[in-house]
Amino acid sequence: MNLQPIERILNLNNETKVIAEFCQNHNGDFKTLERMIEEASLGGARYGKIQMLYSKELTKRPEFEVGGNGPFVRPYKDEFARLSKLDLNAELESKFRKLCYEVNMIPMVTVF
Repeated sequence: MNLQPIERILNLNNETKVIAEFCQNHNGDFKTLERMIEEASLGGARYGKIQMLYSKELTKRPEFEVGGNGPFVRPYKDEFARLSKLDLNAELESKFRKLCYEVNMIPMVTVF
């Protein structure tokens, strides 16, 4: 792993920090994510961010099912089908980090 000095990560000289939020806009297609990383880097982004999503860890919550008492309806079966198309496995998350470093961006991964 290529760890960076804390001064580089924090950018202590108070420059504006541009974060490219990729989220799941790659729709589960890593080639799309690669292009997004390259374009963000060319556009001046210093950080690249994705969300860690493992649809198999989705839990069924009765309040979001049809007829539940939640603030909105988001049935488990439909939500699982939607989210499972967006998964990146641990190997692809690692590849994401490597690609960011290759184009001089600092990778960020947050929990979905």
